[in-house]
Amino acid sequence: MEKLAQESTPLGRFASAEEFAGQIGFLLSDTAWNISGTVFVSDRECSL
Repeated sequence: MEKLAQESTPLGRFASAEEFAGQIGFLLSDTAWNISGTVFVSDRECSL
C-alpha cells in the first residue's frame, strides 16, 4: 500500500524528515529575510 501511495505522488516518493527540516532551516535562516505572507505547502506534492 505504501509503495502505491508513493508512486501516486508526482516525485514518486515521500519527502524525508531531513528534507522537511531543510525547509524549516531555510525559513529560519537569514537567507529568507524577505519572505513574508507566503504559505509553503508540504503535502507530498499532492496539491499540484
